[in-house]
Amino acid sequence: MTNNVIKLEIPSDSMTFSIGGDEYTVSFADKSFALFKEQYDEIKMAEVKLQQELQHKAVELDDKQAQAENDMVNEPMAKLDQRKQTLQRRYIKIYDKIQNDYKVKAKERFYNLLDAMFGKGAGGKIYHSCNDSMIVFAKVVAQIMINIENNTDIQDYRDKYLENIKALRKESQEEQ
Repeated sequence: MTNNVIKLEIPSDSMTFSIGGDEYTVSFADKSFALFKEQYDEIKMAEVKLQQELQHKAVELDDKQAQAENDMVNEPMAKLDQRKQTLQRRYIKIYDKIQNDYKVKAKERFYNLLDAMFGKGAGGKIYHSCNDSMIVFAKVVAQIMINIENNTDIQDYRDKYLENIKALRKESQEEQ
């Protein structure tokens, strides 16, 4: 009867990260996971909205430049070029404002995400360990989320499990 028993491994219900010399543990318990998953989904949606807004402004700039070409068809090229450069400078300022506004909100979202994952105050502590750099902070958050996604992907886990079973079967057949 014991020959038919299949021993299953229970995967870890948490993951620990070493960040800036400190260790942070995230729980995959349903309640905890749902809380930080919601925060992460908000971050991803904000990034999509940012890209859409920037793309919209780029199309708007192209349209205004094309309109300037139509309006200034009888004007000297130098005047048209000057008009286009003025539009480009204006839109660079608009792009910068959009991105700066995003960075401020992103920092708050990252704080909320990391606080939900690792406990209150973790977001600020990790940000400071990144030398108060949003670029570095965003990269650390990305590394954390990539690792969590890889560790919680059930399809990937299933595929690896099936590969292990196939390997065990192959070993068993070779031994016989």
